[in-house]
Amino acid sequence: MFEAKTGIHLIDPSEISFGDEIGDGATAVVYKANYNRQCVAVKKFIGSCPMNLKKQMKNELDILSKIKHENIIKMFGYCDKRDSTFIVFEFMEGGSLFDLLMSEEKNINNCSLVKDICNGMDFLHSNSVLHLDLKSPNVLLNKTKSCAKITDFGIARISTLTTLNSTAAKTNRAKGSIRWMSPEVSKGMDGTRKSDVWAFGCILLEFITRQIPFASITDDAFFLILQNDKAELPIKPKIYSIIMASILCKCLERNPSNRPTFDQLSKLLEKSTTKDFEIDNSNKILKQDTINTISDLNKLIENIKISEEDRTKKIEEKANELAKQKEREKEIELKLKNEIAKLRMEQMEKNLEEERKRNEDLNKRVEKMNENLEKLRLNEISSQRQNEYMGSSTGFSNWSDSYGSNIFSPPINSFYQQSSIPSYNQTRSGRPTGEFFVSSGSRNGREIFQGPRGGLFIYTGTGNKSYIKK
Repeated sequence: MFEAKTGIHLIDPSEISFGDEIGDGATAVVYKANYNRQCVAVKKFIGSCPMNLKKQMKNELDILSKIKHENIIKMFGYCDKRDSTFIVFEFMEGGSLFDLLMSEEKNINNCSLVKDICNGMDFLHSNSVLHLDLKSPNVLLNKTKSCAKITDFGIARISTLTTLNSTAAKTNRAKGSIRWMSPEVSKGMDGTRKSDVWAFGCILLEFITRQIPFASITDDAFFLILQNDKAELPIKPKIYSIIMASILCKCLERNPSNRPTFDQLSKLLEKSTTKDFEIDNSNKILKQDTINTISDLNKLIENIKISEEDRTKKIEEKANELAKQKEREKEIELKLKNEIAKLRMEQMEKNLEEERKRNEDLNKRVEKMNENLEKLRLNEISSQRQNEYMGSSTGFSNWSDSYGSNIFSPPINSFYQQSSIPSYNQTRSGRPTGEFFVSSGSRNGREIFQGPRGGLFIYTGTGNKSYIKK
């Protein structure tokens, strides 16, 4: 059955089978119970519920009916009868975070649980919900203690403003447990988003010290320190990592405006690992005997930041130097490549020029060889003709039959064809002249001779040769 106005499921007492008591407070007792065949937790208000408790219950119902998140406790419904007033929640078998941190358990999923709380609070603030009573007892764990869920929204408020820095929930007095209470709330001011951030910082301190926040002093002394802005907040950490120390100092800033938002904290926690929460002397960075107050911690963090900045600066300078060296190496490599390419091009051009010259020389030699071959061929032809003539039994008649009729003019051809006088070698002063007497034909009554090169001529009256045109 659902209530028409809120849409919240109404549960009849007969539907609940109550079991063992698992927790109690000033106004309510928490029981393990059975509802619809599943294990649940029932927060039952003691006696007849007065108006102020009914107002708290209604407030919690209104918020939980609107908020659904994996790190926020799930509500199944409620009952509001005269003799029975209770709210039914999902049952978290792992108990409270407070019990876990105060135990001797060594294997705690610190990093995962802290991130769960931060994510749940970030979701609440993004929906304008202020918890105002965030503390380790109000964080419950699943069976394996690997998942955390925020609970107890009795004094939570839905803000009508959306600013992340100063949204306040109107309260008449400081509420919430004093060990997780922010300085501004201890002074009677309204709780804000930044008050929840302070409480988250106190939970971080619990993770780190495995003690209640600021365990070295009494409640009264701590309350006075909260109200005195110049008083130092005492801490006795066993060990810190730089990341966790930095986050802790940001959350425990006295000035609320200097505290980060849960969105910013989520981003800071992304850098953290399980080792940042480990209590291990071999990994110790900040020692207990050097840290007594938040101011001590802040100073040490600043010194570490300066050292880190110097180291970062040196690393950057070295990186820049290496980058410049690489650039120089690239320039040298590029120059070498260009020089090699240039040399290769010059060598190629040189090789091409040598090849061209070799081809020219070869062409010249071929031309010369062809010329010589042609001369040899012509000489061979000439020698062949001469040998044919000299070796003939009929002398000039055969030569004239073979060649003369083709090369002499018709009168000479007729003359040679009619002549049968053999030729003979001419001598002069007892030596052969190389000339051959051919005929004493009718060339103006003069004798015709053949020269060594085959030319025909006659001797004139003056003793000169007169060649006969063919």
